[in-house]
Amino acid sequence: DVAKAFQMLLAQPALSDLEQLEAGVGLGIAYQNQQLYEDAELAFQEVLSWYREMKRYGAFNDQGFVAEAAFRLGQISAERFDLIVLAFPQEILEKSLELKCAFLLQAQDRYLKALRYGDIKTAALVGLGIGDMYEKLHEMVVELKAPQELNAEQKAVYEEVVEERVRVLVKKALYVY
Repeated sequence: DVAKAFQMLLAQPALSDLEQLEAGVGLGIAYQNQQLYEDAELAFQEVLSWYREMKRYGAFNDQGFVAEAAFRLGQISAERFDLIVLAFPQEILEKSLELKCAFLLQAQDRYLKALRYGDIKTAALVGLGIGDMYEKLHEMVVELKAPQELNAEQKAVYEEVVEERVRVLVKKALYVY
């Protein structure tokens, strides 16, 4: 298994700083690909911790792997965002929407933190990642049909409220893109 291979590699005492960061990112990716999000987050957080430690004790300027670890933390939140389905009844919809928006905001925060490492490739991906999430949320909300139990007048009010709230999402998505 790939994760075990990276764990064995990280156990080697003779790894250079760069090799340690690379193996840590590899371990996180292996976990992420298996949807073991908690393990992946721990691996990526550890890479960021190692980097801070390396910077404290010397001049270490290779931010590529560190930027990727930070970016992938945002990706994990985005993947969790994608797993949340919006559907009625109302109580479930409210909780699902709240959770989905929490993951969107967490991903946005993590993506923006990834920018701090100054990696140009990561910077391009950050804007796309955040904009894509707003676009997906917009599509999900717009495609959500009004509950069957509403009469024609109530459905019209429902659609009006959804349209009004969606306008905010569209503005944010356009700003990010």
